[in-house]
Amino acid sequence: MERVLTAEVERRFPVALVHLRGRLDQVTAPAACATLLGCLTEQPTTVVVDVCDLVVADDSALTLLPAICRRAALWPGAAVLVCGPRPAMVEALDRLAVTRLVTVYGTQEEALEVADRRPVPPKVTEVLHPDRNAPARAREVVYEACRDWGLLELSPLAQLLATELVSNGVLHAGTPLVFSVLLRSGNLYVAVRDEDPQPVRMGTATGSLDEHGRGLLVVDSLAAAWGSLPTQEGKVVWAAVRVPQDRASCV
Repeated sequence: MERVLTAEVERRFPVALVHLRGRLDQVTAPAACATLLGCLTEQPTTVVVDVCDLVVADDSALTLLPAICRRAALWPGAAVLVCGPRPAMVEALDRLAVTRLVTVYGTQEEALEVADRRPVPPKVTEVLHPDRNAPARAREVVYEACRDWGLLELSPLAQLLATELVSNGVLHAGTPLVFSVLLRSGNLYVAVRDEDPQPVRMGTATGSLDEHGRGLLVVDSLAAAWGSLPTQEGKVVWAAVRVPQDRASCV
């Protein structure tokens, strides 16, 4: 039997809506996973996955859904909702305990109604030229965002992380950078999007450091979490600063 799966993205922000159609198995699951991860790079509040036209040929392939849910929770703090599953798929989702992480709705309309009620969190975005001034401008954007959101105590660490991510982008990608600061799910996120498809590489503690920054070792040691996702043109690299618990309920 021909193994065909299509993943159509109808909406991307603030709610991403993806239609998975065709046959889902271990061969086609990576394509579905890549599309869903790609939606996260737009930093939506929610990813709604419509599976009404999906036939599950291998139940184990459904584990892609909790995997996506975990990635979305790390960054950008988005929820993942599944809608329209056939009865056999509902049984498989329950049997595999997927529903412990992923909320399932009977129809697309129900899922979108819930998703559209989620507030869009504060976010600042700026395009940076890949030059020596980019890190300084990123620090200014972070400071201004923290000031406006009443989180100035987080600014020094967030500025440091932004400096390293932007410096890394200038040095290794050399393309225009889209820098963003996002406040969501108890975290202050800084992220850099470039147009270089090469994955990020973290150096070693004994490696040479240059004027462009100390690299991802600093990010790895100081960020609450960090990671990267590929995009159609390149990648997004992000890092998170935890908002203190006593402040998280206020932002």
